[in-house]
Amino acid sequence: MSLKKCLGRALVYLVLEIGALCGVPMRPEEIEKLMKIADRRVTHVKRNQKGDVT
Repeated sequence: MSLKKCLGRALVYLVLEIGALCGVPMRPEEIEKLMKIADRRVTHVKRNQKGDVT
């Protein structure tokens, strides 16, 4: 795991922990959804002149 990714994840956990200590309610489903956003990747699709994906 890269340092940038590790620090980003630590920042998210820190914000969630501060919220929990302050009494901000957050359901486990919302936390899981937030963590899945970080795992998304961007892909580029190229099409040829016929419209087929290469």
